[in-house]
Amino acid sequence: MPAWSKRLPVLPGGRRSKWVVLLAWLILAVALGPLAGKLGDVEENGPNAFLPSGAESAQVNTELEKFRADELTAAVAVYTRDGGLTAADRAKVAADRARFAEFAAEGQRVARAEPSADGQALITTVPLSGTDGLTDDVDAVREIADADAPPGLTTEVGGPAASLTDTVEVFNSLDSTLMIITGAVVAALLLITYRSP
Repeated sequence: MPAWSKRLPVLPGGRRSKWVVLLAWLILAVALGPLAGKLGDVEENGPNAFLPSGAESAQVNTELEKFRADELTAAVAVYTRDGGLTAADRAKVAADRARFAEFAAEGQRVARAEPSADGQALITTVPLSGTDGLTDDVDAVREIADADAPPGLTTEVGGPAASLTDTVEVFNSLDSTLMIITGAVVAALLLITYRSP
C-alpha cells in the first residue's frame, strides 16, 4: 500500500492542515451563502411536484390548471369611531372608495360601504388580483386608508390579501435569520462534539 494512501485519511486533522480545512470551509460558506437564500425562488411546491409525471392524478391536476382563472383576493378596509361615525368620516370613506377603484381587479368593483348596526363602523371590500403585484396593491390601499383620516377615526386594512402580504413579509425576514441561527447551532454542536474546529 502506498505511503500517501495511509496519510490521506488523517491529513484534514493534522496540526496545520486542520486550519487550512477550516479556512476552506469558511471561504465556501461566504461564497455560497447568498445562493442558499435563493432556494425559495426555484423550489417547486405545485400539486404535481411530488407525483410521477405519468400518474393519473398528475394528469388531472394539469388539466384543471386550464380551467382556473386568475384568482381574486379581497382587502377589507374598516373605519371605526367610538360614539359613532361623523359626516367627515363618511366623506373620507366615500373618497377612499373612489381611490380604491384603481387597484380593483379588472372587471371588479369596490364594494359599497356597509355600516355596522351600532353606527360606529363602516366596512368596504376591495377585490384585488392575486398576482405578483398584490403586496404593492395592499400597501397602496393601506396608505390611502391611513391618509388624511379625521382625528379620532381608526382605519385598518385586513382580509385575505392583507394576511397573505403580512405572512410573506414575515417569512422573507425569517429566511436569512433562520439560516444564520441554524449555522451557528450546527457549528456549536460540532465544536462541542469534536472539541476542535
